[in-house]
Amino acid sequence: MESKADLFEKNRGIDLKALIRELQDHGITVLASSILFLEHHDKQTVHEDIDWAIGLESDLVQFMELGPSAGTELYREYEAAGKIISGIPYPRKHGQDEIWFHHPHFSGVESARTLREAFIRKYHRHGPGVLNMAKTAVRGYWKVAAEAAERRRMGLRWDPEAGSYGPVLHAAADGFMDLRLARMRRYALQYRPVLKTTLKYAPNEKSAAKCREVLEMYRRVFGPMSVADRARSVCVGVLARLEQRRIHRDGAVLRQPPSRRILYPDRRPAAMAPPDPCASPVA
Repeated sequence: MESKADLFEKNRGIDLKALIRELQDHGITVLASSILFLEHHDKQTVHEDIDWAIGLESDLVQFMELGPSAGTELYREYEAAGKIISGIPYPRKHGQDEIWFHHPHFSGVESARTLREAFIRKYHRHGPGVLNMAKTAVRGYWKVAAEAAERRRMGLRWDPEAGSYGPVLHAAADGFMDLRLARMRRYALQYRPVLKTTLKYAPNEKSAAKCREVLEMYRRVFGPMSVADRARSVCVGVLARLEQRRIHRDGAVLRQPPSRRILYPDRRPAAMAPPDPCASPVA
């Protein structure tokens, strides 16, 4: 959704909060995205956009910096206006560090600090992302299962030609919905082992209360935890303690996956293939 300012056609006429709520009610995790340090942002409006994005109550929020990339119209405009800051390595131009253009209200250091504070604000207001995802998953499974049961009671089944549910002469199982519910159940249950540890390390009482609410939702919907999930829950707690010790010893831990580079063979005919720069010149 980028910004609460009326900048993008895709947002106009849409109740974003209601849309997000409807998706979550059906078990769909929502990642909202907001762009910071747009041209209209100053010290006040950037925080208004941050609070607006958090207020949509999506499960996750991705705050990104405006980033003019080489080859785009925005980059050409900023380069012509002398706004591009030279000397910043290309690998740092990823929208999660410092802005690489001259903004009238923010320096590079200020942009990085404001960005980090935005994520922290979301974390403290709505709790860990995994907790939000767990709540959406269990709530969605319960609602979709109830809707499916009601359609069975009314004798309705999906009609692919009409693109809607309609009555059938003879009751029959809805195989597609059965598969969907089984998948939603597995998806929801995968979060259950992390919830007790989430409660232990909750950032504040509001998050702890939310975690207790979600634990109760899981109990009502799925019953007591299985032996396997209890064992997984213990493992999560042990790993969390080890991680906590590592953070206390080494400071913040940044986990970056290793890079992978895949070279695909050139299967074009020899006449179409580009010349080999390593080949010997022909006299």
